[in-house]
Amino acid sequence: MDTQIVPVEAQFVAVAETQPEDVVAYATRCAKAIKPVIDAAPKKLVINDKLYLYFESWQTIGWFYGVTAQVVETHELTTEEGRFRGFGARANAIRGGQVIATAYAECSTDEARWKGRDRFAVLSMAQTRAMAKVLRSCLAWVAVLGGYGPTAAEEMEDQERPAPKKASPKPKPDKPAGVSRDQGSVTAATKAKVNEYMDAEDKGLVSRKLVKAKGWELKDTGDLSEYQAQVIIAVCEGRDEKDVL
Repeated sequence: MDTQIVPVEAQFVAVAETQPEDVVAYATRCAKAIKPVIDAAPKKLVINDKLYLYFESWQTIGWFYGVTAQVVETHELTTEEGRFRGFGARANAIRGGQVIATAYAECSTDEARWKGRDRFAVLSMAQTRAMAKVLRSCLAWVAVLGGYGPTAAEEMEDQERPAPKKASPKPKPDKPAGVSRDQGSVTAATKAKVNEYMDAEDKGLVSRKLVKAKGWELKDTGDLSEYQAQVIIAVCEGRDEKDVL
């Protein structure tokens, strides 16, 4: 069975002799047929998990129905002071030599992404938007059947918002799990760290004051419990001793 998609005159508009099921089936096949084109495109626009089609994809859908877009008017936009601010364009959708739809679109340097851009680029986008808009005005229902957004991507770009960046949580100091409070239970690594701070001029003073304030009677750092040693380290590093479990 031949499943090729071929533009058929009667497929574009459901007429009395065309079964609605056939119209929908053909449109669904057309929408699926453009998926490889969209997947291969380097640029994609997704807003709220909905993929919006650019002009090239609307052109492809139009081809399935024998519909093309043609720019029929372009004019310059200016401010009240006469300063250039963009272009407006009008385009027709044509099928079988007949105009079946008309659409108007603008591209302005007032838009953030077009501010300071070359005139020719602004002109080109105004025309592209107009053609994409007129094609989607006729064929949006086909795109929707394929799960795509009903609006041309060129019209939606300014609504695109980057995903909010989540603030990276501040790293919390490691808390020794289940530190022993038994005298003399200090580990070799912890003891070495305490000795390092004890020998330092500033931190050594802090350490000795802490031991005195706590009333810990020690002959040597080896007499410390792991808990006591971790408290000394925490205080010397400017942390709260409550960080120690």
